[in-house]
Amino acid sequence: MSQFETNSQSQIPFQERNKINSNRQLGVSNTLNGQNSKISEQNESVPQRSSQTNNYGNPQISSQLTQYPQFNYPQIGQQTMKDQDQLEQIQKLSKENDTLKYQWRALEQENQKLKSDNIQLNSRDKSNMNEIQELQDQILILKNENKRLTNTIQDDQYLLIDLQKLRKQVELNRGLENQISNLEQQLAIVSKQLQEQKRQNAFQESEIQNQKEILEKYKAQVRDQTLGFESQVQKNEQLLIDNRKMKTALDTINKDLQKEQEQNQMLNQKLNQIQSGAKDQISNLQKNLSNLNFQNEQLKNQITQLQQKEKELQISQNMNIQLENKIRQLNQQLSEQQRQIEQSNAIISSGKVEYTKLSNKCQQQDQEIWKLKESINSITQQNSLISNKCSQLEKSMEDNLQRSQMQSSDLSRQLDKWKNYGNQLEQEVKKRETALVNLENDYIKTETQLKQALEIQSQLRNERTVQLGKLKEMHADLLVYEKKCDSLERNIITLEAQIKSQQQHQERLEQEKQLLNQEIKQLIEDQRRIQNQYDLKIRDFESLLQKHDQENNLKDRDIQNWRSQNAVLAERNIVLEHELAREREKQLQLDSKVRNLENEIHNLNFQQTLKQQYSWNTEPQVSLGNQKPLFTEQSHDYHSPQPNYQQINSPQYHQSGIQVQSNQKPTEVSNYGAEHQRNNSSHQIKSKNYDLRFQNQPQNLQH
Repeated sequence: MSQFETNSQSQIPFQERNKINSNRQLGVSNTLNGQNSKISEQNESVPQRSSQTNNYGNPQISSQLTQYPQFNYPQIGQQTMKDQDQLEQIQKLSKENDTLKYQWRALEQENQKLKSDNIQLNSRDKSNMNEIQELQDQILILKNENKRLTNTIQDDQYLLIDLQKLRKQVELNRGLENQISNLEQQLAIVSKQLQEQKRQNAFQESEIQNQKEILEKYKAQVRDQTLGFESQVQKNEQLLIDNRKMKTALDTINKDLQKEQEQNQMLNQKLNQIQSGAKDQISNLQKNLSNLNFQNEQLKNQITQLQQKEKELQISQNMNIQLENKIRQLNQQLSEQQRQIEQSNAIISSGKVEYTKLSNKCQQQDQEIWKLKESINSITQQNSLISNKCSQLEKSMEDNLQRSQMQSSDLSRQLDKWKNYGNQLEQEVKKRETALVNLENDYIKTETQLKQALEIQSQLRNERTVQLGKLKEMHADLLVYEKKCDSLERNIITLEAQIKSQQQHQERLEQEKQLLNQEIKQLIEDQRRIQNQYDLKIRDFESLLQKHDQENNLKDRDIQNWRSQNAVLAERNIVLEHELAREREKQLQLDSKVRNLENEIHNLNFQQTLKQQYSWNTEPQVSLGNQKPLFTEQSHDYHSPQPNYQQINSPQYHQSGIQVQSNQKPTEVSNYGAEHQRNNSSHQIKSKNYDLRFQNQPQNLQH
């Protein structure tokens, strides 16, 4: 027994349930049990009815059950085709998921590459900072060398003081004037060389200061670039995280939409089934008016199911509205992300402009940095030792810079003092020149005095011998002075050698500067290469963003298509609701017609009974012996319409729409007996040979 039969029998009264069971025992199958006839015929045997005529010439229907079940094969084929379509869709979706996973892995690999590139950039920045620190160390070394040169200059100045003392002594010795003049020439040359060295040192100090400023600018530019790269990396990571969130949200939305599509497909299938069932039911209603009671109950159950489905459709519509709101929110988020991307592109473009400016400045500074690049090759071997001492050296650098500033101020003060001292020396030289002129005048006077003394020579011989002793002593002193002059010449030669060595050292420094400039150019080329790689990666990232935007556009199109499909389904649901309302109206009309027909059937049966009673009452009764059997016949015929009324409500009547007569019925027997009685009564009246045995003939016929 099916579920609908149990539910329908629970609603049917007990008497009618017994009637249905009694009709089922006769071989009549109740196929209309609240389900679709096609669904019930798949697993149950269908009866084959054959019409036969009974003894009275009326058609008689006997049900014969088939031995084997009959299945609805075209419907099974449709289901297999649908299953195949669903499997194909599932395979397509799995392929799309695989492609998305592959793209996701590729994006992760690119992200790892970007991270590795960022790490390389940071390491290169650190190496650049180390090189800058090495250059600062070289600057300190140059400062120390300058200090040494200043010390040598001071020594030279002390030597000049000694030379001046010697000049005083040479002025006393007129015989050494030529040597003194030569020494003065040499001293002038040395002073010129010293002045040139001072100028060169000042020029070198100015160059060192310019290089310091350039290095500070370069440091600031490198820091700005590193900060910009780090900010761009953070922005890229944030964009990637947002893209991941968007992908997860879109995946969830796609899953929800797929579920809704499946639900809509199921609802469409159910609606199609309902439409097909409704068409079959309408055709059956037009043919079989007697089956309307059962179909009404079925339709009520279906109406409740449809109401539930309407509620489900309303719920699905609400879900669609919620999904639309989610899609709007996602679109807003996408627009915000696009704005952020545009802002980042603008920042990148401004950074590119600034980078071009910086590159132009770097090109201008290449010539200056090229000189410093030469010293980097000799210092690269010491990078391992200096890397550990960088933190200490930075502090010492700051202290040394302060000290160097103080020393530079002291040196400037000392230079001013030396300038003043040189002016004083020049004044003293002028004074001494005037003194020499005075001495010449005195020498002339002494000559005159000698002429006078020749006359007194004889008187002064004793004094001359004393003067000769003094001259010998002076000669010894002159020899000592000659030795000192030789030593001074040797010292001058050593100074010249030192000057030559300093010139060679300066040439070496220039060569090292050239090497440094070459290395700086290489670093700039490396920076350009890195920038080009970064630009290529930015282009790749932009292409990926474009692909992501295209995928989002495709997904938006799919969502719009799904929305249009949902709208079409909603319109179909509305049309089906209108059709259901029309069918309900038709059912109500058919119910009213059925009721009218039942009333007419009751009236017809009642009129037939009245006619029969009237005809029986009007028939002449000849003998008294015929009253009892006639009364029994009338009483029996009076109760005969009841089974006819029950037969109208039988399932045989509802199934075929034709009154089925099973075997012999009491109404047929009673009517046949009445007609036979009429013939017998007329025959008895006409015949003279009356026989009493014919009076009992209707009773025998009835039995």
